[in-house]
This record gives sequence, C-alpha cells and structure tokens, in this order.
Amino acid sequence: MRSATASLLSCCLNFAACSDGSGLVAFDAGMDSINPGSNGSSSGGSGSNIVGTGSSSSGSNTSGNGGSSSGGSSSGGSSSGGSGNGGSGNGGSGNGGRGNGGAASSGAAMPRDASVASSGGSSSGGSSSGGSSIGMVVGPDPYSGPFKVLVLSKTVGFHHDSIPAGQQMLRDLGKCVDATSCAMTKDTVIAGAKPNSSFTVDVAGAPATCPAATPANYAAYGAMGCDGSKDDLSEFTTENLKNYELLFFVSPTGNVFSAGGPNGKLGMAAIQAFIEGGGGYGGLHGASDFENTGGFPWYYNTMMGAFFTLHNNDGTPGSVITAPMYASHPVMRGLPSPLSTQDEWYFMNRQISAQPGFQILATLSGVPPVAGESATDIRPIVWIKQFPVAANPVLEGRMFYTCRGHNIARFGEPDFRQLVHQGILWAVHRLN
Repeated sequence: MRSATASLLSCCLNFAACSDGSGLVAFDAGMDSINPGSNGSSSGGSGSNIVGTGSSSSGSNTSGNGGSSSGGSSSGGSSSGGSGNGGSGNGGSGNGGRGNGGAASSGAAMPRDASVASSGGSSSGGSSSGGSSIGMVVGPDPYSGPFKVLVLSKTVGFHHDSIPAGQQMLRDLGKCVDATSCAMTKDTVIAGAKPNSSFTVDVAGAPATCPAATPANYAAYGAMGCDGSKDDLSEFTTENLKNYELLFFVSPTGNVFSAGGPNGKLGMAAIQAFIEGGGGYGGLHGASDFENTGGFPWYYNTMMGAFFTLHNNDGTPGSVITAPMYASHPVMRGLPSPLSTQDEWYFMNRQISAQPGFQILATLSGVPPVAGESATDIRPIVWIKQFPVAANPVLEGRMFYTCRGHNIARFGEPDFRQLVHQGILWAVHRLN
C-alpha cells in the first residue's frame, strides 16, 4: 500500500469495516459497547446529542472545542459532554468541534476523541424522544484518492504482442474519472466510483522515458524494454510495494519468479504479503499461464485458483454470460449479458468453483469444447477472491481476473475496457 495510506491504517486497528466499504466503521468487541438510548427527555425542542466532529443544529447539544455541555439524561443512563474552550452550548445550539472527554448514552461508555452520533439523549433546553444510539464511528478511509499501479508483463514463455496495448489501456483508464476526462480516452464513466479515483501506472522493468504505446510503435516500444520484458524483479520488495495499491499482471508467462533467483524469491514473499495485507491484484489473459509448475504455489492455488491448459483458436466467437446473482456486482454492473464477442478462450486445469473463496462473476457459452472438456464443464471468464485481514478488519486484499485479452483488438472494445476498469476500482476498494 502507499506509505501515505499506511500512515492512516494504524488508527483503524480497533475498528471493523462496514460491509459496504463506505468508510463508516463499527466498534469491535474489544471496545465498550454502545446500547440504544430510549425516551430521553427534557424541556425544549427536539434534537440529537452529538459528540465529535461537526456542527450542531437547532435543538442539539454539541460538545467539543468551542462549547461545553453537561448533564442530560436518557433512559438507562446519563450523558455528560466533554468540555472545550470558549463558551457553552445551551438550548441545543453551538459550534461543534472534535470532542475530548467522550460521552455516554444509555449508560454505555464511548471512547475518547471518537466521532459518534447518538440520538435519544437530552440537553439543557432541548430534548429528543424515542431515539437510539447509532453506534458508528466515522474513521479515515484507507482506500481513497488517487493511487499507483505496478504492472508485470515479463514473459519467459509465450509473448503476447498485445502487451503494449494492455499496458496503454491501463494508463488510459487511470485518467478516466469524469465525463470530460473519460471522453478524452473514449472510456465509460464508472458510476459509483469514489471521488478522485485516478491512478498512474509503472511498468516493472521499463525505463523512465518510455513513450505512449500506439499501434504504430508497438515494436519499438518492446525493443526499448518499455513492455517490461527486461525486468529483473527488483521492484518486487516489501518496501517498494508500499508505494502501490494494486499489482496488475498483463499477460506475464512462465516461471518468472520461481526461476528469478534471489529477486524472484523475495518477490514471491512480497506479493503474498502485499495481497494478504490488504493490497489489490488485477490480471488478464496470460496471467493464468504463469508460475504453473509448482514453484510459486500460493499464486496459482490460493490467489488464482487454477491455470490454463488449453484454448480455442483466437477469434472464436462466444458469449460472456454474467452470473445472475452477480448482475449488480460492482465488477459486472452495467455490462451487457450476454455479450457476444470473440477471444482465445481459455480452459482451466480445474474448476474454479470447487476452490475455496472464489466467486465466478461470468462464464462462457457457445464455443466448441476443447480436448478433455465435457459438456457439463463451466468455463469461467471473470472471477474474484477476497482476502480479509484478521489483524485489521478495516483492510481486505482483493483479486480480479479475466481470461480475456489475447488479441490487440480486444483492448479497443468498450465493454472489455469497462470490465477491466471496474475490476481495478473494486480491487482497490474505490467501487463498492
């Protein structure tokens, strides 16, 4: 993860993430519980008893820097506000700051300096009735803002001539954040993405002065090493990966890490720690023709789930079918189903659905079976997996993969580009 992000994570250690990734986090079992308040009353208008960051409204009692409050009661307990400097909040109005000293609702203690909303308490000059304690803390979101992507495309097996097109697609998608910028890259605005979810791309092993990849210069681009074919894997260290939130594998092939000497061994450990520590992974096509001989078992057993063994010829027509239960999943949202297209369709060495933790978001239909494939086999096209971080429930590693992307032409398909963009944003928690 980025070092700036890492500095935010320590303050999240005592909290557990909401399921929707909204940035609201709940107290974990190791903290004081928050119980519903009920039927708090006193004279005056209606309002809420707020402790924490923010501003108060009419009928509310806010404590923090700039105001103080005391007393008040709610059924089951009492609340006593923290104090600040410079005046008092009376009658339910005042200017809220970050409260020091905490507060209690219905007899339950809340931690110091937590921003907690609690309705149902009472204040001098204002009241609330029948309220309940929300019990939520607004904490910093470790997954927000622009981010960086490290791309691997080193090949020691088959080399796809579409690699430059795939890398340039990622650069383009990183610039697409609103109608104006997406129009420039001819991409789709991703509905529901968090603000400022742009990203930049570094290709592992590429020199710093590479040009943009265009059909006219793909050969020269590769000859300069801009496709990462000369990578020595020195970027894949635990320390360097702190600069990134996503690893994206654009069709690397072969035993890149397990045959990569000391750098390769360090890289395997760093990649595993990165994903299991809350980092994101994206991959396409040849990323499942990678480390498939047992030298990096965590990669294909735990993270990928399988590797490819056979494929239909490139250009074979087929239909991509979104699994009905995942039609509204952020990765698949807004994409047509069925999607009639063509590709070099992979057949995997085992059923992804039988491997623990994987979710198959889309499958293939309408292509001839390859040797050894039965009529009942289901060919997955898009799948994901999540890696909860037990030591810090705010964090979760995520992987996204599609076996599509053999031919250069695929990287010009709007639906394919949207799929990859949504997969990236979901993997880094920018799309929930």
